[in-house]
Amino acid sequence: MDFERLFRKGRMNGLIRRDEVTLGEMGLGYFLGPVFAQLSNAVFAAYLNRYYSDVIEWTDAAKYGMFSTLLPVISVLFIVIGNLYAGRRIDEIRTPQGKARPFLVLSAPIVPTAIMLLFFMPRSWPPFARMFWIAFTYNFYFAFAWPVYFTAHSALCGLSTRNAKEKGRLAALTNASAVTASGLGAAILVPVLLQHYLFADSRDGGVDVPVSYHHWRRFSLVLAAAAFAAILVEYFFTRERVTESEMGMSLRYEETLVRPGEISLDADTNKAAAGELKTPALTQRDHVRACMGNRYWRMIILFFLFYQISGVMKNGSMGYYCRWMFSQAVDEESAGALLSTVGFVGGIPTAAGFVLAWPVARRMGKRNAIMAGMLLSVAGGLICFADVHSFPVVLAGIVVKAVGTIPAMYVSMALLSEVLDYMEKMNGFRSDGFTMSIYGSIMVGASGLGTGLINRLLMLGGYDAQQLVQGPTVQKVLAFCYLGMDLFCYAAIAAAMVFLTVEKHKE
Repeated sequence: MDFERLFRKGRMNGLIRRDEVTLGEMGLGYFLGPVFAQLSNAVFAAYLNRYYSDVIEWTDAAKYGMFSTLLPVISVLFIVIGNLYAGRRIDEIRTPQGKARPFLVLSAPIVPTAIMLLFFMPRSWPPFARMFWIAFTYNFYFAFAWPVYFTAHSALCGLSTRNAKEKGRLAALTNASAVTASGLGAAILVPVLLQHYLFADSRDGGVDVPVSYHHWRRFSLVLAAAAFAAILVEYFFTRERVTESEMGMSLRYEETLVRPGEISLDADTNKAAAGELKTPALTQRDHVRACMGNRYWRMIILFFLFYQISGVMKNGSMGYYCRWMFSQAVDEESAGALLSTVGFVGGIPTAAGFVLAWPVARRMGKRNAIMAGMLLSVAGGLICFADVHSFPVVLAGIVVKAVGTIPAMYVSMALLSEVLDYMEKMNGFRSDGFTMSIYGSIMVGASGLGTGLINRLLMLGGYDAQQLVQGPTVQKVLAFCYLGMDLFCYAAIAAAMVFLTVEKHKE
């Protein structure tokens, strides 16, 4: 069936009818739905590499060679291609349901399938067959399934409304959903409730590989079911008012959705509802030139690049750090409790930030708030290095860093929307699809680069999950990955913000 024709059918209508953003839209479409849709990805950011290294044992150089280092890095190419393709398709199509929302429906069955395939590799297979399975399923999820969902999800904030206040609320909720999935789900609940289940302790103190393998398979079924339901909730409780405006559709939603047998007096409305009214044809090159030629676009992309790299290195090594760097961690259950404490205490400023971020941003300006926050986060990182083995010292530094990241978490998407609005005024067309494909490429591609780097450093340091204590080289690696990378990335972000002065162009 024609992809665009499917979304001209009345049964695909969303449930949001009002012209202004509603509470139901904010609560279900921009927060609750995305929280559970992104939960699996948040869990993977914190635990997938540990699953591969401790359960599948892919950091064992004798069995897998450089596979654990090369796969995440090489896969970045496929991830970028996947995101660029998704973004291009979003920029090309127009339906009464929008140009991004249809891809949510497309991703609803694909994402759960990809989640399950990651964990259903037969354990009896030899290393070569395992590597083939891992390479295929890793790229099926990160280079295909996730870009289809995440590119569309990321574009919705800029496409839902032109009202600055409404856009600010939606941007805050968009970031809050990601923070909740990562902070409450992957960093608090999963460590306390499931870490000792997902990484079962063996009698000699290591990881019980067969038991842990079967536990992960069961857990993947839960993640898959949650993702399927949540993505559909996000689709039905969102609306693309900006796309409707581009297509010439009336802002009265009830008048524009022409159902079988109905006729509208507005010819453009009829064409829009039938999917016949198109914006002028633009090539991918047009979008690339428009974006790369704008310094504000380049600076906001640099912000997301450095911010994501720091987050990947921190989240990817956090489980290792809490397991091996603190003397209180004697087994997986105690390590999970420490990890949950870090997530909970570090998440308190993040939760408060949902209320505080916008008053601060309105007083200081979005750019200035982010820049000041990043400098505070650098100070927090320095506190951690006062004693990398002291849980209270590290926790104190993490709290300071968390306070500093509040503006970046909740204001950055609104700042990106302002950049896109400014570019629309300058160019006469929007580049939401291309921009969000680059954004999605950074979100996932940086994960591959960071994972590859972590694995390579662990291999060089002699990491062994079956040991009771890791050697000094591994401990230095974990201190750099969990605490050190932030210092460089946050300082780079503060420098990039100096040039991002798009707010001065607001009407």
